[in-house]
Amino acid sequence: MSDVLLEVDNLKTYFFMDQGVIRAVDGVSFTLREGETLGIVGESGCGKSVTARSILRLLPHPVARIVEGRITYHTGDGRSIDITSLDHQGKRIRSIRGNEIAMIFQEPMTSLNPVYTIGEQIMEAIRLHQNVTRDEARQRAIEMLRLVGIPEAEQRVDQYQHHFSGGMRQRAMIAMALSCNPRILIADEPTTALDVTIEAQILDLITEIQAKNRMALIMITHDLNVIGEMADRVIVMYMGKVVEDTTVDRIFDAPKHPYTQGLLNSLPQIGRRQRLSPITGSVPNPYLIPKGCSFAPRCPHVMDKCRTMEPPIIPIDEQTGAACWLYEEAVEAAT
Repeated sequence: MSDVLLEVDNLKTYFFMDQGVIRAVDGVSFTLREGETLGIVGESGCGKSVTARSILRLLPHPVARIVEGRITYHTGDGRSIDITSLDHQGKRIRSIRGNEIAMIFQEPMTSLNPVYTIGEQIMEAIRLHQNVTRDEARQRAIEMLRLVGIPEAEQRVDQYQHHFSGGMRQRAMIAMALSCNPRILIADEPTTALDVTIEAQILDLITEIQAKNRMALIMITHDLNVIGEMADRVIVMYMGKVVEDTTVDRIFDAPKHPYTQGLLNSLPQIGRRQRLSPITGSVPNPYLIPKGCSFAPRCPHVMDKCRTMEPPIIPIDEQTGAACWLYEEAVEAAT
């Protein structure tokens, strides 16, 4: 366990709205090791981004609150910090955020500030976390823009986001996230709205930098093809819960949870002749989550027990667990 950087244990993040309570993240647990890539997949609204923002305490306060669970970050000097115990605006979390744990946000057009140059925004993070002069921070910003493949970095560093294309804005976001050499990078849909050529370049860039720095990566996406290229382990989320936790090979070769199977059956494949098989039904109203398994109304294998009792993660073997009552009898028979 010495290489474990992050442990998330039974994390519950709820949104307290006028209409009721939304259990956006409801009991998520996972670990992240040095150099490892953890993929988090699921439909829109399943809690992927809220999980990431909970780790960095970037939730809209006081509407969203972590009501239960623990997020333990293991520092490079051997200390363990419970992030959930820190003030979301305090000095300690700000020393971690962007420095030791960084994040590439989903939409650079809204994440970048239009009134500041790209260079000023990268320099701000560098000067906040590192003891350097303004000139040294500027030089570091130029180096980072070069690193992520932006041409004429000396001129681009003084330009604004509207001077950049979509792909270049995303590269600038990556440069900002990596400017302080974080130990953990959270990439939240880093290739959204990019064409496939630029997407491949961005993913190759992240992989190259990760390998060079032994950086741990949390890749959040709805695209299972991206997960297949980059991840070591995968957790599948549905309605704020982890429904399957497995390796990247097994999620494609032998998916266990009916929801995971449904996601894979919805993927178009070259040479596939039969029609795509979409998941029936729709995601439940977040204010009215059904009793028992939240996937039961859409599940082709639903049983009476599924409608009344919520399944825990059932360990199927050493590498795979699924929150599905289908495996309860199989596991009991095997033991």
